[in-house]
Amino acid sequence: MKILLRIASLLLLVPFAAHAADHIFDPARDASADLVAAEHEAAAEHKLILLDVGGNWCGWCMLFDRVSHSDQKLRDVLEKKYVVVHINMSKENENTAFLSKYPKISGYPHFFVLSAEGKLIVSQGTSIFERTHKEADGYDPDTLTDFFKQAAKKS
Repeated sequence: MKILLRIASLLLLVPFAAHAADHIFDPARDASADLVAAEHEAAAEHKLILLDVGGNWCGWCMLFDRVSHSDQKLRDVLEKKYVVVHINMSKENENTAFLSKYPKISGYPHFFVLSAEGKLIVSQGTSIFERTHKEADGYDPDTLTDFFKQAAKKS
């Protein structure tokens, strides 16, 4: 019985460990080069660019990543209308020069929606998408989906 309980508890940890291994914000990446590549992709595919600014240290940043992959409606809107670029903000690389071109950020994650040419359309903090401002309650995927749909209409 003890062995079965240990196996069951290990299996419960696998999804969390696998997701924790995903480092979506990479301090070694060149944000300017990533934006240039995104502009080419967005122009070719008639999409907008979403700069998702955050860090692997940020619980809300990881929650947005999870909901953007797990909620089908949100994932569909992002895949259909956006090229997503993760911009790292951490002690290792604050991307100060890159982010100086955009409005000041007061919290993370933060979204910048850009045209395919890199022109700023929307600068948006994410606290308005939180269900209760408790990390355990996460984001409201419907509110996020509506935001991304509306931002796409502004372009």
